[in-house]
Amino acid sequence: MSNQMFILLLLALPILIKFFLDKTVQGKCSKYYGRLPVIGSMEGIIHFIQGLIFGLSNKLSSKYPWLLSTTTIFGVIYPTYNLVKRTKKHYNVFSESSFYLNSLDFLIGYISAEIIYKIFLTKYKGDETQIYKTFQKFLTIYIGLLSIFPTAILFIQSKDINC
Repeated sequence: MSNQMFILLLLALPILIKFFLDKTVQGKCSKYYGRLPVIGSMEGIIHFIQGLIFGLSNKLSSKYPWLLSTTTIFGVIYPTYNLVKRTKKHYNVFSESSFYLNSLDFLIGYISAEIIYKIFLTKYKGDETQIYKTFQKFLTIYIGLLSIFPTAILFIQSKDINC
C-alpha cells in the first residue's frame, strides 16, 4: 500500500468511526450543524481547497521537492490547527464539535486531488528521492498520531452531551 493510500485511511478513520457510531459526521454543538460537506459554507469550501492543495502538492513533490513546504503547510499545519482549535473550544463536547465535518471537507479535497492526479498529472511523477521517502514516512506517522485523539474521544465521551 502506498503512503498516500495509508494517509487517506488515517484521515478517514476518525470520520468513519464517528459516522458508524452516530450515523452522522455533524456535531450537534457546532454552529454549522446541518450544513452539507464542502458546499454548505465558505469554510467547507476552504477546507476542501486545503485538502486538494495538500493532496496535489504531496503527489507532485516527488518531482518538485520544493512542494514539500506546501505539503507541510496544508498537510500538517491545517489538521493540527483543526484539532487544537476544536479541543480548546469544545473539549467537553469535542465529539459533537465541527471537527469531523471539517475533516470530511479536507478529506474530500484530498481524494479529489488523488483523482485529478491519476487522470491528468501522472506524467509529472518523479523519482522518489530519499528526502521525499523520509518526508512521506514522517507525514504518515504524524497524521496517524493526529487521528488517535479524535478517534479515542468518540469512545470516551458520553452520547448524552448537552451543548
